[in-house]
Amino acid sequence: MSVIDSSDLAIDLEALTSGKLTLQQALFQQIRNRILKGFWPSNAKLPSTRLLASQLKISRNTVIQTYEQLVAEAT
Repeated sequence: MSVIDSSDLAIDLEALTSGKLTLQQALFQQIRNRILKGFWPSNAKLPSTRLLASQLKISRNTVIQTYEQLVAEAT
């Protein structure tokens, strides 16, 4: 199983958080959209919460909440 490259999220998060979305909402929306549009395979492994938080320079709790929301939506 391949791990998704998250390096392209940073620019999109900056654009989205300049509006009315929270950082967590913007991250959720970006990951969800990439999966739904086929940019990221739905069966691929997401980066670890620590790695993604470090790459995006955001709180790990934000990433954890985002992943939990993705799981909740998938069930």
